[in-house]
Amino acid sequence: MRIAKLLLLAVLLGSAGAAFLYSLSHSSVYYVVPGSSPTPTGSNLTFLVLGRTGAGEGGIWEGAPNLTDAIMLVDLNTGTGVLNLISIPRDLYGTWGGSEYKINEAFERGKMSELLGGIREITGISANNYVVVDLNTISVIVNALGGVDVDLPYPVIDKVSGYELAAGEHRLDGATAVWLMRNRYASEGDFFRQDNQRLVIEAIIGKLRGMGVSQRIAFIIKVLPTTSKDVSNMNFGSLLGYASDLGKIKFNGITLGFATGLLESSSTPVGNGNMYILIPTAGMNNYSEIRAYVQMHLQ
Repeated sequence: MRIAKLLLLAVLLGSAGAAFLYSLSHSSVYYVVPGSSPTPTGSNLTFLVLGRTGAGEGGIWEGAPNLTDAIMLVDLNTGTGVLNLISIPRDLYGTWGGSEYKINEAFERGKMSELLGGIREITGISANNYVVVDLNTISVIVNALGGVDVDLPYPVIDKVSGYELAAGEHRLDGATAVWLMRNRYASEGDFFRQDNQRLVIEAIIGKLRGMGVSQRIAFIIKVLPTTSKDVSNMNFGSLLGYASDLGKIKFNGITLGFATGLLESSSTPVGNGNMYILIPTAGMNNYSEIRAYVQMHLQ
């Protein structure tokens, strides 16, 4: 029975598969403090997922291994069966814990408590827990699944390497999935990348759901060594109760793109030059409009 529930949880929480697998690879007391939420949706489970390029695994990104260029708030509403995936732009600049910096620097600076507080200000949703996933983990998971299928609404082109994917259906291996999640060469920049990150996440969940029990067991055993590299302040053992009554999860992606009018490009002096940043159109550190937008689009 315990194995069956664990496997069910792997399916239901596939968007944080690395976090789940991380919990299985560590012997500790199972606990979690579900994030309280002021939203009317009655959200039962909230945690922050950060994606980084791990040390020694960065390739062309090796210069900044601890910057979390993928930042996503996972908000599971057990009442509606909706998994809200709220993407936070990595270039968002503000005051976190008394210092000004881009939000993707918080983990590197050891400011996770301040980051969680900032996420609450930005979205209106409290998250007490987080997991930091190396992008190599995503690559290993995708390869262990035999690849994942995505349907790209727009072509994706890397101007540096010349690599590209046409719009339409594709079977991705691990390396291509990571490339897709990192690529931002489009007019929408990071917002384009965030949409593609959600496509990969949903594809991983879909592949997990299609597995038989024996396949899922083999998959978990195969990826456990890699997930032990990930960092988290939570453990998923006590989340089994969330899994038992849930049916098929629906997805709701929220991206704070330029089309929303909520963010604007700016710059700030750094060394002898300027650094590109994003700030709220309402003014730096003023997240009232963004918070209202997120709350309005939660399901």
